[in-house]
Amino acid sequence: MSEPMADTALRGGGRGPASLEGLRSLRIESDQRAAHGRPTGRASRYLARPAFAGAAVLLALAAYVVLARGPFRPPLVEVSRVVAVSQGAGSASPSLMLTGYVVTGRKYVDLGATVPGRVDWIGVEEGDRFEAGQPLARLEQDELRAQRQFAAAALEAAEARLSELVSGPLPEELARAKAQVDEAAATQRLAEQTLARDEELAREGIVSLYQLDAARSDATAAQARWRTAGEAYNLLRRGARSEVVRSARAEVARSRAGLEQARSRLEQAVVRAPFRGVVLEKVRDVGDSVVPGGVDRRGSGSAILRVASDDGLRVEVEVSEVNLAQVKLGQPARVVLDAWADKAYEGRVAKLLPSANRQKATVKAEVVLLSSDASVRPEMGAKVQLMEASDTAAGASGRLLIPKAAVVPAPDGPTAFVLDGERVRTRRVRVGAARGDLVEVGSGLAEGQYVVVKGQDKLRDGQRVRRAN
Repeated sequence: MSEPMADTALRGGGRGPASLEGLRSLRIESDQRAAHGRPTGRASRYLARPAFAGAAVLLALAAYVVLARGPFRPPLVEVSRVVAVSQGAGSASPSLMLTGYVVTGRKYVDLGATVPGRVDWIGVEEGDRFEAGQPLARLEQDELRAQRQFAAAALEAAEARLSELVSGPLPEELARAKAQVDEAAATQRLAEQTLARDEELAREGIVSLYQLDAARSDATAAQARWRTAGEAYNLLRRGARSEVVRSARAEVARSRAGLEQARSRLEQAVVRAPFRGVVLEKVRDVGDSVVPGGVDRRGSGSAILRVASDDGLRVEVEVSEVNLAQVKLGQPARVVLDAWADKAYEGRVAKLLPSANRQKATVKAEVVLLSSDASVRPEMGAKVQLMEASDTAAGASGRLLIPKAAVVPAPDGPTAFVLDGERVRTRRVRVGAARGDLVEVGSGLAEGQYVVVKGQDKLRDGQRVRRAN
């Protein structure tokens, strides 16, 4: 109601009592609502604040997901380095770009022991380099050392026996044998004399037949001992028979072979590097058992280390059949590792396999690295630019090359996106002759810059990007 009407009602007008009664009813209704646990207006506002806070958190998370994973995230692009190739008389220019992986001439070698045992020591870790002949691992050697000592003792005994047979008896031994012969002869003479006396006494009946038989037996035994002593003395003087000497020599040779075998087994317990290279993987750990010729869950039962040779590093590539005519043995090449795009290595085509891959329609080739350093590691990705003889006249200036995919048509001429930190910049370029997958660039770029080769269809100048390679 209006303000005058309210005054009239409060002063006792006809509508005053009814208005006061209405105000009381409203207050009673509010009290009843509070009594029944229903929030009043102010309380309901306080209770609504946590709900608004939760909704705000959910909105913030949704915004983060949209910004981080949605269309506002910087796009992912692939880039390639701008390379410069100097031109002159007899120089070479890129003809074909290939990709592959670094391998070694000997591929990979599993080093292990040729004797069974338990690994006692491993002196290298993955990535360590080693020289030819360097000890890399060792098995337990206690039992092998004992076997070597036993073989050495057997050889010493056989050699002593042979030396005794070959050298013959000592003078003292001959004298002792001669004395035994003389003693046996004296005993034999005494026994014969006793026998002759007893026979005479027996004829006279003084000695019984029993005593006579005993004397005869003693004489016979004495004569046998004299003959035996004499034969032994003669054998000792003549020396050992040739058959006995040969047998002793054979025993010495057998014992010496046993000692060499024990020494060889002890040496085989030490794993040495057969060439200069790098450790790729530790197949076994200290405490593991190895069994030559066996196979377990890890592969070869005797392998302890997997290594690769540093000699003959090369890049293995696959050449499409349509480009096979551009690849020749001995052809120069330029190799750039994916991990070190600012370095280039000279190479040459060393192998072109005679058979092709039917499914891929490719032929495998190997480009040997003529110069390498510690940065080149097996299984690294690499890009190979095969070179061809240039017809450019002597003294011509150098030229820049980029992949054809980096050139983007535009209304005002060909352009390329250059990587500038985390952003890309548009550059107008002057395109020249094409060389396989590459194209010459006359202006707009500089050597060493990186241009976008994939993902530039929706880019704009100054846009932030994420590099994929």
